[in-house]
Amino acid sequence: MISPFLRELEKDLGYRHLTAIQPQHILLEQLQATPPRRRQATLVSHIQKDVAQILGRDITQLPDPQLGFFEMGMDSLMSLELRNCLQVNLGQILPSNLTFEYPTINALAEYFLGEGLDEEMLYVADTETSEDTKVQAQILK
Repeated sequence: MISPFLRELEKDLGYRHLTAIQPQHILLEQLQATPPRRRQATLVSHIQKDVAQILGRDITQLPDPQLGFFEMGMDSLMSLELRNCLQVNLGQILPSNLTFEYPTINALAEYFLGEGLDEEMLYVADTETSEDTKVQAQILK
């Protein structure tokens, strides 16, 4: 149960991540449902929205994906907040120095698609769907 204080803080600050007691792997689910050629754009868009929210900007003013996080005004605590947000949305433990090693939105997206995400995680939804389809076909027979 979420305390009234945290609910009010969530409303005031616009954070959706405070209620993530049971992690919802939103970004991972989006990536699983996205064709491989569109995953880079999906990642960039999601990270842009997270960064805008963390920086306290309007979501309509998305940051430049090539601009460095610290050039945008992000400090070290904000970068940890971004990492924590991505951990929840991806359902994966990420290194604490993530935004220092990959200091732009584009660099982060490339990292996730290259080595940062377990490829099997990206195809879990496809496997489950095909298994469900097989079971449904057997039932119909």
